Amino acid sequence: MNLLDLAGRVAVVTGGARGIGYSLATALARHGASVALLDILPTVDEAADRLRDETGAATFAARVDVTDPASVEDATG
Repeated sequence: MNLLDLAGRVAVVTGGARGIGYSLATALARHGASVALLDILPTVDEAADRLRDETGAATFAARVDVTDPASVEDATG
């Protein structure tokens, strides 16, 4: 039973390419959310692909430095 239904929702996870961020993204995806991974690491695209393969969730990846407003603006358009 899924007590937390996030179907139709989009979760944005900063630091999502590895570690706690990736674990959080995985949990959110398993509860039905589409997940956008934002990270400064160049491996963020591979992390999004892995997350999609593991969970079947729709994913988006962007290489972003969330401490830099211009970087965030470039990623989100």
